[in-house]
Amino acid sequence: MNPITIETFTEFRFVSNPSFSPDGKQIAFVAQQADLKDNAYHGDLYLYDVQEKTVRQATSSGDRGGFSKVPWGRAEAGNKSPTLR
Repeated sequence: MNPITIETFTEFRFVSNPSFSPDGKQIAFVAQQADLKDNAYHGDLYLYDVQEKTVRQATSSGDRGGFSKVPWGRAEAGNKSPTLR
């Protein structure tokens, strides 16, 4: 087994902030990856369909929007936060 280096570490993705949809049919989560050039972690929001066992990417280019809690449901008037359905 080879030791982990900085270069191999940046290939790992770290999953966090899982959140079940109100109906229990989907799980939203954030997958992050280290970026040495930016000295940061970039992450995207993903949706896992529990019945189909498929994953769909909901954001791109590390644009997870700082989700710490997934906003399930409909957007309310005046609420500019994205919602997932």
